[in-house]
Amino acid sequence: MRTHLWAGGSAPAEYIDMLICERFGWTIDELDNAPAPRIHEFLMMWTMETEFAKPENKGIAKNADL
Repeated sequence: MRTHLWAGGSAPAEYIDMLICERFGWTIDELDNAPAPRIHEFLMMWTMETEFAKPENKGIAKNADL
């Protein structure tokens, strides 16, 4: 299920579902009933959060006013 982490490929949908449910405390039924645009917004914010958390991006906030 996690082979994409080592192979550099896309994560299976089931893995993404599991991560979303863990992150937001949802059940699979709640995820299935959530509007697709809302899920997309969460995923986009999560992606931005992950990118910003990378070590090479740590100095961005400190230098944002320059």
